[in-house]
Amino acid sequence: MILVSACLAGVNCTWDGKNRLNLEIKKMVDNGLAVAICPEVAGGRSTPRTRTEIKGGSGEDVLDGRA
Repeated sequence: MILVSACLAGVNCTWDGKNRLNLEIKKMVDNGLAVAICPEVAGGRSTPRTRTEIKGGSGEDVLDGRA
């Protein structure tokens, strides 16, 4: 199973309520080759929502609880 960001499949779920459509990704989802999911929405965040940014570190720092 391939998971792709729902916003890339054309779902209006980005922080600003828009999408970031990528036609190749959408084609994969439409043909059943991938499943679209928005991790923020799956985690209970709404659309639109306040923009989320990492400040004072990297993605690794976030996972390690340092940012």
